[in-house]
Amino acid sequence: MIEAITYRFGPHSMSGDDPTKYRTKNEEGEWEQKDPLVRFRAFLKARNLWTDEEETAVIEQAKQTVAEEIRKAEEAEKMTIAGLIDSMYEETPPILEAQKRMYER
Repeated sequence: MIEAITYRFGPHSMSGDDPTKYRTKNEEGEWEQKDPLVRFRAFLKARNLWTDEEETAVIEQAKQTVAEEIRKAEEAEKMTIAGLIDSMYEETPPILEAQKRMYER
């Protein structure tokens, strides 16, 4: 079991969050030194359990997998708002039933 306490390097959202308003470069630099992924990679490499070639192969496989899943998702039937509401609840709350009817027209 690996406990990896990590730091969110990116913003909270893509809607204009600016991390520089609540973070310092010093704080980010400290966390870069503590990054569990970087540290674990170094640990494995130091013990000859991981190589750059293996990492490149894993990255390429991940890219292929993501591209294939994106292709499948793009081919899938698009969900409607009413379908989304139906998929969220076993029994749709009355307020959402009313909203759903607006989209079924």
